[in-house]
Amino acid sequence: MRRFALAALLILSATVAVAPPAHAATVTAIECANNVWPCNNIIAQGTQGINDILGAGGADNVNFNFGNADVTFAGTFTSINIGGLYVAINGQGTATWNAAGAGWLDVYLVQNFALNPLFTPAIGVANEYMNGGCNAAATAGGDFIQGQLYANGTLLPVMGGAGDCAAGNFNFANGPSLHLATQAYTLAGLAQFDFIGNAIAGGAESIDLPYGDSEAVPEPASISMVGGALLLSSIAARRLRRQKAAQPGIAWVSVR
Repeated sequence: MRRFALAALLILSATVAVAPPAHAATVTAIECANNVWPCNNIIAQGTQGINDILGAGGADNVNFNFGNADVTFAGTFTSINIGGLYVAINGQGTATWNAAGAGWLDVYLVQNFALNPLFTPAIGVANEYMNGGCNAAATAGGDFIQGQLYANGTLLPVMGGAGDCAAGNFNFANGPSLHLATQAYTLAGLAQFDFIGNAIAGGAESIDLPYGDSEAVPEPASISMVGGALLLSSIAARRLRRQKAAQPGIAWVSVR
């Protein structure tokens, strides 16, 4: 079925620290009367969550359940912070449309983190991925979902769109995307469910979002190799400059 998985950050370099603001891990669901993002014609909305900032070694787990006669959305929002250097968010849930005509459900999954102050500000690497599937009614109705990761002020490309449910299952991914990572850091998963069929005629239309993981994130070993190579190059360049300054009459040639 449908998977909406959003992750991640890996820190590459560092300087000074910034104090984190007071925010929370929250899930917001908005039933909208049109497909405008963000919604400009709200029918109903709700927010659930945990009032915290996730520090190094922490994990949050928010169980959510929204619903009215038109639409329901229930599941779990999970966040992790490994060492203040790697963070990830994952969403799991099922959105079901029960009404006649078309409808739209906007979802925001937001987590605020405290990153390692010894390694921020820094360049972060973000990835996003969204896998999933639709039930028979959603497939027949031509429903779809669009998702996007917000990484501390940077929006990654929109995933998904019209035709998502045509084959029943699909798989999207984008990244890596470089951005500024500060000690006070926010990851958010943004999604819009587009139910464009008729649930009364074709039955309840559901899009299911099981857990994802962090497999799309570059391996720490690969990042370490790149960082190590850059460090060695910097050291070699400094040594070369010192040698050239000590021997002004010699012409130096770089051989690759």
